[in-house]
Amino acid sequence: MPNRQSLCDRLYVATFDENPVEVARNYDLGLEINETCVSENLDADRYPSLIAHARKDIDATGVSRSIVHGPYTELTPCSIDHLALELTRTRYEQAWQACRDLGANTLVLHAGYTPRVYFPEWFHERSVAFWKDFLKDKRGDGIRLCIENVLEDDPNMLLSIVEDVGSPLLSICLDTGHAQVAPTSGRKPSVIEWIETLGSHIGHFHLHSNRGIRDDHLPLGAGVLDMDEILQAAQHNCPSSTTFTIESRDAAASCAWLADHGWL
Repeated sequence: MPNRQSLCDRLYVATFDENPVEVARNYDLGLEINETCVSENLDADRYPSLIAHARKDIDATGVSRSIVHGPYTELTPCSIDHLALELTRTRYEQAWQACRDLGANTLVLHAGYTPRVYFPEWFHERSVAFWKDFLKDKRGDGIRLCIENVLEDDPNMLLSIVEDVGSPLLSICLDTGHAQVAPTSGRKPSVIEWIETLGSHIGHFHLHSNRGIRDDHLPLGAGVLDMDEILQAAQHNCPSSTTFTIESRDAAASCAWLADHGWL
């Protein structure tokens, strides 16, 4: 068996799982808070309840490690309309505050590309300007930002943004399932190619599989993705500080698979 580094102290469970706290507690894992994905939960009248519920879950794991997944519906940092950018900025600032209030050290936000709506050149130019402005006053917060691929079909789209923003706070969240099924009119890069291309710029992973057609969020070891090969590529190409979230809908099965294959 190849040499494998345990992921235990760098592994999280997404809270859209049916029993995330139980799974996290059983394996000494952190939580990635998904309730913050819903923009309305960040409104002033809902926010205290959101934070109280998330804190209770985090404390119940016994390890008190958390990541926040920010909102994404109707939000895009590459928008051309300044009013859309204002909405995006407002929601992202609220998510950043949630990180502060929960003691989370990572915020995951979607990069926001939509094929046939934004030209890649627009996406790049507008994204770089947005992220530079968003991060300019946040160096002292102890929080890193990871932008996640969803519909981007080429790893270089995110790589060029991170390189041109040039902030130590900004890295990439590579979602394995999204990379596998992202729509493309040309050759589709493999997930391994995504990892090799992005390399040291990957700060976080979302781990889940699918059948190669749609975003199924299947457990690790199911579907078409060779998760053992993917994790070995991450081990060889990414920083030792890179973190991982199980984003399958059956986190218990995914943890069992990781344990069986020497990653836990």
